[in-house]
Amino acid sequence: MSRSSVRHHGGGYQEGGYQGGYQGGDYLGGEAERATVGPACRFVDPELFFACGRSAAAEAGQVVDNGARVAAAKGVCRCCPVREACLRQAVVDGESDGIWGGFTPMERQVLRRQSGALLALGEGAARLVEGIMSAGVPLAERDRPAVVLLLLHQGWTEREIAAALRLPDAAVRSARTTGWRVLAYCRALGLALPSWVARGVRGLPSELG
Repeated sequence: MSRSSVRHHGGGYQEGGYQGGYQGGDYLGGEAERATVGPACRFVDPELFFACGRSAAAEAGQVVDNGARVAAAKGVCRCCPVREACLRQAVVDGESDGIWGGFTPMERQVLRRQSGALLALGEGAARLVEGIMSAGVPLAERDRPAVVLLLLHQGWTEREIAAALRLPDAAVRSARTTGWRVLAYCRALGLALPSWVARGVRGLPSELG
């Protein structure tokens, strides 16, 4: 959301919690209400979503706990029914400020870079896996998420992947989590995904993490 484009509907964020439909990042209404209520951010002060930049409070010389405010803003986004559309609009408009769809500007930059690497590899992921297994081709860190997701799709366990790629278990788990997040980001933006993703990846969440 941006200061210029989003109206504040009153109530909303106060130091120490929320008043209205959201509190502590949890939606308090029923599913039917959630489906029609619109953006969750309309219940809170728009300044909350610019805590990672120069908020009005900071500019006024007030002490601001940006870490707590970023976490609070992400809590609102986490249960917003239009989260993916919000993120998509931010990317399309090239927003460089504020939290959109639950992601800070820096996180959006990282996701853009990671998604570019995964989509560039695309169908070549299978060939890369063959090269790794048969000829010991080194695996670049940027390609780890795609390769790990492909092997999971083929039925490999994380332990087997770690052994085959000669990676620590923690590195495989990190690549898996990054891959899930990147794929959810790509799906939110409506980007064409490799066919092996379209057929389904085991454990892939249906929503942004």
